[in-house]
Amino acid sequence: MNDIHQSSINRLPQNHRQKTFPNGTLIIERIERGSDDGEYRCQVTSESNVASADTFIRVLVAPLINPFHSPPNLREGMRVMLTCSVVEGDPPLMIQFLKDGTSISMKQQQTTSALVENHHMKFDRTNDYSATLFIESVTNEDSGNYSCIVSNNAAIATYSIFMKVNVPPKWIIMPKDIEAIEGQNIAIDCSATGDSRVWWERAYEKSLSPPMHSKSTLLLMKNGGNHNISKQQQSPTMNHFRTVVSNSHIHTAENGSLIFRDIQYDDSGTYLCQANNGVGSGLSKVIKLKVHVPAYFKNKFSSQTVRHGESVEWSCEVNGEQTIDLQISKDRMILDFVPINNNEDNSLKSNSDTKILHSDNRYNLIRKLQNDHLVSYIIRIDQVDRRDSSLFTCVASNPYGKDEYNFQLIVQEPPEPPENLHALEIESRNAVIAWSQPYSGNSPIVAYHVEYRLWMDSSTSWSNVHHTSNQSTIVEHNTAAMMSKSLLPGTIYRKTLPGTETSINLRSLQPMSTYEIRVQAENQIGFGSFQLTPLKIMTKEEAPSGPPLNIRVFPISAHTLQISFQPPRLENQNGQILGYYVGYKAVDLDEHFMFKKILEDNNNRSIQLKEINITDLRRATKYVIIVQAFNRIGPGPQSEEIVGETLINDPPKAPVLTSINVGYNNVELNWSIETMDDSFDGGLHVSSKLDVPEITGYYLYSKSPQGEWEERHINSEENSFKYNNLLCGNQYQVNI
Repeated sequence: MNDIHQSSINRLPQNHRQKTFPNGTLIIERIERGSDDGEYRCQVTSESNVASADTFIRVLVAPLINPFHSPPNLREGMRVMLTCSVVEGDPPLMIQFLKDGTSISMKQQQTTSALVENHHMKFDRTNDYSATLFIESVTNEDSGNYSCIVSNNAAIATYSIFMKVNVPPKWIIMPKDIEAIEGQNIAIDCSATGDSRVWWERAYEKSLSPPMHSKSTLLLMKNGGNHNISKQQQSPTMNHFRTVVSNSHIHTAENGSLIFRDIQYDDSGTYLCQANNGVGSGLSKVIKLKVHVPAYFKNKFSSQTVRHGESVEWSCEVNGEQTIDLQISKDRMILDFVPINNNEDNSLKSNSDTKILHSDNRYNLIRKLQNDHLVSYIIRIDQVDRRDSSLFTCVASNPYGKDEYNFQLIVQEPPEPPENLHALEIESRNAVIAWSQPYSGNSPIVAYHVEYRLWMDSSTSWSNVHHTSNQSTIVEHNTAAMMSKSLLPGTIYRKTLPGTETSINLRSLQPMSTYEIRVQAENQIGFGSFQLTPLKIMTKEEAPSGPPLNIRVFPISAHTLQISFQPPRLENQNGQILGYYVGYKAVDLDEHFMFKKILEDNNNRSIQLKEINITDLRRATKYVIIVQAFNRIGPGPQSEEIVGETLINDPPKAPVLTSINVGYNNVELNWSIETMDDSFDGGLHVSSKLDVPEITGYYLYSKSPQGEWEERHINSEENSFKYNNLLCGNQYQVNI
């Protein structure tokens, strides 16, 4: 293959747009009519032969549309002509208009013009190279994208424009007067057509300051009507509008709505909504916003503490639009207040809005109107007591809402006596006393005071005991030293406990004794009272804790010792003494004590000196004597050892005294005595010489009527005696 050339025998390439390749390909870039159309030959030459082929190239021209534009500032009602002209391109040409991508259909007529189905549009084609779209009176609906499409055998050409019809705004939602309740979230709708900018303004009154006492008449007219408004002695005002600035409370939404969050009474007023898109004078509408205030309390809760017998008052201040109804309840029970009678106290009659509680004239309700939106209700209670410790609720209501205010009244007083005073455990020397926490008087109990005493029939009444600093019968029983001592009869002991404890262990009590116990509570207000009837308990019995007292040993005979003693001290008896054990043993013998049991005689229990004879003892022998008391629980401690010795002989029997001669001033006495000892073994044994007592003398005792006893020692050999110089006619006592 040697070359490629045109029919004019011009070898290719001839310019920079033509390129040939070894494989016989010819490329012509940016082909042009006039220079590139014509006949082309491709010739292939070899050593033995030459071959060629011819082809003809015809260059077609695509349509080229002359740019067209929409009229500037196009307004509704204006005429529009859009001419699409083709400045280049091979005929035949087909010209078509599209709106927003949709073909504008036309009805063919015999003329060169065609009517679009939309009656205000007209399509006109006066030659083969141009076409015009006529719009007689544009509207907002004619706004959009318009395209002219031209096609021929070579290509399709398109040219598009956007046509905007500026239309004055029209109301989509026209704002209206509105009423709202304070605290609500509301939206006042305002929207208009035509891509309008919507904004809100608020009116503020501005005084024009007319002359004093002037009378102004304002004439308002609309559509032929008029309204006369006269104001006497008032300064005329005018509305001065200011743009509403958006904030967290009020702002204008994108759709033009004016939105209030938590609307307030101060938001009431005149508002102006305006819409404008630059076409015409725009739209505006004045509306009235009225915000109603529901009944409400600024404070929802408060409390007050008062002491019993004081007076108290508190106020329920109700805010809101009149008329407001108020209902007061006590612990959710409605209180029925009624107007006071004419015969009530003058201080109450002066206020016509004062009421008194139907069931309790200590309660007063006073109504005071502070301003158009504030009413104060004062509740007063005289001489409060425990019944008044309650939750009081003021419920206020009007047509726009209701609210409540709670007031907690706390009446404090000294606490009541502790309840359920009882003994948990009773032993011989201690007792655990418990009680239940009483009514505290609305003040924390800080201490309990326990008083107790040993009860006796002669005990003073508790009502005569006064708690004064110089009261000698009341002793604080809180120290360890005091607790270790026994309680003295008639003494009142007082112990203080923390208010968190409700039991006490009373120690150092006396066994088998009756105690009276009472408890009082104390709070920050003061001391409460004791129980009307104190608790009475009796401790348990225990064995005597002390020995019998004043033990004496007397030899009665050679075989008998008489033991005398007194009972243990009363505080050591620890119960009723049932009897005594008297122990004895010979000193010279290593043996155990022998005991003799003596039972207490209930008929002679009051006799303090007890006596017992120990018989069958050995003559002239020393004996160790011990005594111990016992009760129902058992024996007590033994007494100290006392030593007694039996006689060598039994003492002689009493002589027999007789008078042998009586004169007017003298008397002679004679006596005789038996010498046999028959007291041992009941006189059943045989007498011995040791049993015969050796008489060493006599003692003669005499007493005159006005004198003292006189003693005379008489020789054992004598057996008579004569008294001389006696007074005649007097009685004398004599024994031997």
